[in-house]
Amino acid sequence: MSIPDTHIINLRFKIDGDTPQKYIDKWLKLKTICENGKNKEIVKDWLYNCKLQSVKNMPYLKRCEGGIGGDNNLINKQLRFREKQLYSMYIDNDIVIDNIISSEQEKWILEELDDLIRGFRRIANNYVGADCIKGCIEMISRDSLSDNYLDNKDDY
Repeated sequence: MSIPDTHIINLRFKIDGDTPQKYIDKWLKLKTICENGKNKEIVKDWLYNCKLQSVKNMPYLKRCEGGIGGDNNLINKQLRFREKQLYSMYIDNDIVIDNIISSEQEKWILEELDDLIRGFRRIANNYVGADCIKGCIEMISRDSLSDNYLDNKDDY
């Protein structure tokens, strides 16, 4: 199933709230690596741990924030890590892929995003040394970003 263009799609990875501090410290180190643009080795391991050939064969995205996908914004699907400059605005310990882009020629499908979650959880749990990382797909309606979204009486 293709991802609808009516929604903003994010992948969010979290560490369990009851995780001991030594694992949280490792998680925060991984978060820094992922969100500072020096994540090529992480992405390589991530793709290696995926099952779908369509995902395993994806290239590293050559952008300042790093990610997965072809370099042509017009024809290639892409996903990018949340940028370090931006994540300082957020008070969370999550690793977020907040720029998931499909093109007319290449569309992300739900199975690929599920596979990416599974693959990232494998490398993240291995990195921190414990089974304490969870992942999910977030969908945000583009309409909900409108100032009058809650005032629209035509929806009822």
